[in-house]
Amino acid sequence: FNDAEAVLRSAISLDPLNPQARFWLVLTLAHQGEKDQAIEEGKATLRLLAPDDRLDAQKALDRALQEGSSSTSGTPSAQ
Repeated sequence: FNDAEAVLRSAISLDPLNPQARFWLVLTLAHQGEKDQAIEEGKATLRLLAPDDRLDAQKALDRALQEGSSSTSGTPSAQ
């Protein structure tokens, strides 16, 4: 996951408005147990999306944070 994080951060530095790269970074951070960073990146990702797309994206990000947290700590995160 460290390699993925580096590649995604590089992609975001080249195109800061790329919601796909930011979404995958959120997933990567969540799986690494970096919940606070994942939440901040998730917020940034949602701001880039059209209002009609935000609800589905929010659900996907919440699910990713819960799954990432439970894969690293053994218990689901409290949202």
